[in-house]
Amino acid sequence: MNDQVGIDVSVIIVNYNVKHFADQCLKSVFASQGSLSIEVLLIDNASEDGSIEFLQDRFPDVKFIANNKNVGFGRANNIALEKARGRFLLVLNPDTLLSQDSLTEMVKYIESNPEVGAIGPKILTRYGSFDKTSKRGLPTPWVSFCRISGLSKLFPKSKTFGKYDLLYLDPDKPAEVETLVGCCMLVRAEAYNTVGGFDEDFFMYGEDIDWSYRISLAGWKVHYAPVTRIVHFRGESTRRSSINADKAFYSAMHLFADKHFRNQHNWLSHQLINLGIILAHTASKIGKVYRKVLWPSIDWIGYLGILASARWVRSWDICVNLGMSRWGNFDLTTMIAAALSVQSLVWIASFAGFGVYGKQRGNSKALFWGLLVGFLINSSLTYFFKQFAYSRFVTLYGLIFGGLFV
Repeated sequence: MNDQVGIDVSVIIVNYNVKHFADQCLKSVFASQGSLSIEVLLIDNASEDGSIEFLQDRFPDVKFIANNKNVGFGRANNIALEKARGRFLLVLNPDTLLSQDSLTEMVKYIESNPEVGAIGPKILTRYGSFDKTSKRGLPTPWVSFCRISGLSKLFPKSKTFGKYDLLYLDPDKPAEVETLVGCCMLVRAEAYNTVGGFDEDFFMYGEDIDWSYRISLAGWKVHYAPVTRIVHFRGESTRRSSINADKAFYSAMHLFADKHFRNQHNWLSHQLINLGIILAHTASKIGKVYRKVLWPSIDWIGYLGILASARWVRSWDICVNLGMSRWGNFDLTTMIAAALSVQSLVWIASFAGFGVYGKQRGNSKALFWGLLVGFLINSSLTYFFKQFAYSRFVTLYGLIFGGLFV
């Protein structure tokens, strides 16, 4: 790191194929500057979307560093950290948005707590809900076991079983924690000079946990400081990468366990830790298949039943029509079944499009938009295709009761 020259904060952003997110992120950084003296270093990991060219014209005050290959999150940050000159170092993901007071409030907090080496703000998801990764515990063998076994989900507020997500801590109150998430970490320059930068053996994931832990081991405190809020869209660079994110994550967990726990436990305990990570990885793969296949299938069958019941409610003479009425060369029953199946699939596709079967499972906003878009498409079908015009009541019925089912 270069000598400090009156710069308060060095903002470091690693970009990979997310130029539009980086554009908004940089705007939020400068809007948050206030009276602080800042420098912004953006290091590009060989993006293929023309990020450097796109951003250079828009932000002439930013220092751009272009890598000729994707060297990973940790290595890229270290290249910029070595050039940083601020009293404080803000490691920031490009898919984040700062509030107008973020830089000022974070600097004020860390200056008021000289024993603190690193802080992280309150993080919100793209939907405005609290992101529990804002504050985390160290993934010790016990904490990892509770997470893998599901005990942390069964008892999220327990100080015994819920030490990874720390949900028993008030999200609106500052607290000393063990690890922070690397999407937004403000680190004191003295702490960085003591422990160095990220461990470059972590290509993606885990490097923030390792860095936080090393800062703690060096005698500095690590604080969750909800004095300001940021928005993190999460995983945008990963989505544009060919890297297997799951494999990278669990490889990082193996690396972290080997680095920090190998000498603290006997051979058998260490192997059990590695076995637990393998089982968690396997469970994650099974869970992905479950979410992608089983949940949509269950919802499709349920929706089909709901729409069929709506047809029954609407048509008192269905018993007479079934098997006896004709529509061209098609049996009316077959025609209705086909129409109901298509309408059900439209809703399922709409839910999938809004992430209801992914990370947004249970998110009310994603569910609402999935319902609304599915309803609008199905309503259009009833107007433009006579085969679907048997009853618009069925579509409205599906909107109301389908939402309750899903």
